[in-house]
Amino acid sequence: MFGIIITGILLGLVAVLLTLVVILQNPKDEGGNILASNNSMKQLVGAAQMPHLLQKVTYGLFIVFVLLTLLMSYLLGSTYANHP
Repeated sequence: MFGIIITGILLGLVAVLLTLVVILQNPKDEGGNILASNNSMKQLVGAAQMPHLLQKVTYGLFIVFVLLTLLMSYLLGSTYANHP
């Protein structure tokens, strides 16, 4: 039961982070993204690398989201299989 709660909380956090990262990405036809216009982010990562970083973060969060969803399904299936 404790594993289901922790997995649910993690799944919610990953979903919120994934949503925020996707919102930060502008369509390619508008050029650039919101974070690339910030001078401190340009210095930290580099303006040219920012879209690539957001893309990698999006892919990573998606993979974590899918794995947590599969884990939640497994945990719920094993929990309810033991109860009549």
